[in-house]
Amino acid sequence: TDYGAMQGKDAVRDIHADWSDDEIIYAGQHQVRKAPPSVNMVLSMPLGVDRDAFRNAVRDFVDAELRPRVDVMLAFHDDTEHPHAHVTVRGRQHDGKTFNPGPPVLAHFREVFAGALRHRGIEAEATPRCARGHTMKSERSHARHMRAKGLIPRTERAAIQDAFRDLQRARNGASHPEDEEKLRPWVKAARERHAGVKAVYTAAARELAASANPADRKLAQQVEQFVRSMPAPMFAHDLYKQALERQLAQRAKPPPTTVKQRDGPER
Repeated sequence: TDYGAMQGKDAVRDIHADWSDDEIIYAGQHQVRKAPPSVNMVLSMPLGVDRDAFRNAVRDFVDAELRPRVDVMLAFHDDTEHPHAHVTVRGRQHDGKTFNPGPPVLAHFREVFAGALRHRGIEAEATPRCARGHTMKSERSHARHMRAKGLIPRTERAAIQDAFRDLQRARNGASHPEDEEKLRPWVKAARERHAGVKAVYTAAARELAASANPADRKLAQQVEQFVRSMPAPMFAHDLYKQALERQLAQRAKPPPTTVKQRDGPER
């Protein structure tokens, strides 16, 4: 933190109390937007990344983008295979404004962090999921923690129920692909975005393949291979439906019959 390294739960409680004091002061000022005590972000990298370089890159990013305008608390976790850091940002900035980064700011953060990683010798790019051929978001940390305790997040329960209803409609012949897009407009948007990304890559590969430079033609082959390997858009709803279909199919199987074997000749 800005106060140095913290040790123990008491230090964390002190930080929380300090950050909450401002909200008591601002509570009666209606012209000031209400702010949460803190905003949490997680920075992570795949297995095998140098942990010391990762730590330094995280500190570089925080020092450049966050500390000049807001208080920050960092926690590095070494108890998992994937190195990751929890960045807890005070909800109220030094200028009194709420810390509420929208998509453009978060995209800028990703670019700066990727640059910090490269500066520390770690290969990284700040490309959006759609450019990498992925449509599903990563699972949120609080959902992982709930599942580790044997709990099912409320949003997941609702999604499973929705998938079951959709599966029932499909079995009754009352469900069509266009109905899904009407119920979930983001599905249609994601599919259109996915098709657009593939079209851009395909056009780039075609242009590279026409180049006189052998390196460009080789790159064209790699781009074409990447396009072929891009999976169709998948959503959590689809995964739940597939899991339910497997369970129903398993239950529909007849129980195995057992034939008792007799010893010796029949009489």
